[in-house]
Amino acid sequence: MPAKHDVQAQRYEVKYLVPASLRYPIRDFLAAHLELDAFARQSADCAYAIHSIYLDSPALHTHQATQNDDRNRFKLRMRYYDDRPESPLFLEVKQRCDDVIKKTRCMVARPDLERVLSGDTSSLREKDLAGYAQFTHLAREIQAAPCAYVTYRREAWVSPFDNSVRVTMDSDVLVEPKFDLVPQTAPVYPVRPFGGELILEFKYTARYPDWLRSLVRSFDLTRTGVPKYSAGVKSYGVPRFMERPASSLQWRGECAAPA
Repeated sequence: MPAKHDVQAQRYEVKYLVPASLRYPIRDFLAAHLELDAFARQSADCAYAIHSIYLDSPALHTHQATQNDDRNRFKLRMRYYDDRPESPLFLEVKQRCDDVIKKTRCMVARPDLERVLSGDTSSLREKDLAGYAQFTHLAREIQAAPCAYVTYRREAWVSPFDNSVRVTMDSDVLVEPKFDLVPQTAPVYPVRPFGGELILEFKYTARYPDWLRSLVRSFDLTRTGVPKYSAGVKSYGVPRFMERPASSLQWRGECAAPA
């Protein structure tokens, strides 16, 4: 998987849980307005794997914020796309304020991960320092540590003209406890919190396109919250995620969050 994965830095998100039988009809609808992203086009099934290790506090602060539907909340995760030693890792913060989502990320070479998390930023690119500062500030604030492994297959559709609209269909969502930051690409004893259903997500940066409204009406979709990590914690059982050993992450230093 190529190292470059474009993200919309600030956007709106709308999610739906849909039957797997709608994949191909929805795909046909999307094809009239968008195109598969570069990574989906490389796959025979138009989808690619996404792997994340989520970090949370000992009391599962970010999970509880999702369950309480807090208007302002965030998630911390390390994301990657394959198991190749030369492929990068991404430290990500996903923040929500009502329906507005802001996402920051910091790219880290795999051999440098331990040093970077210990405060040595010499290997980071200049453009990744703000994302690193945001990640470590929030992680220190809640004393976050690795908590869960989440993996799924993503089919992604994008605007051929700009980055204003992105639609994804995620399937085969699997979640299990994980208490270290060693990348893995296959679960051992996972739960499947959404069964065989698909997560359909609209991501847009400006006006909600009329053709998306038409898609919703055509397939009689109902908007819902579909948090993968938090749903997995509930399905597996909250106590299992709170049984983790003491973390070796110290979150040293005074790296303030960017303004």
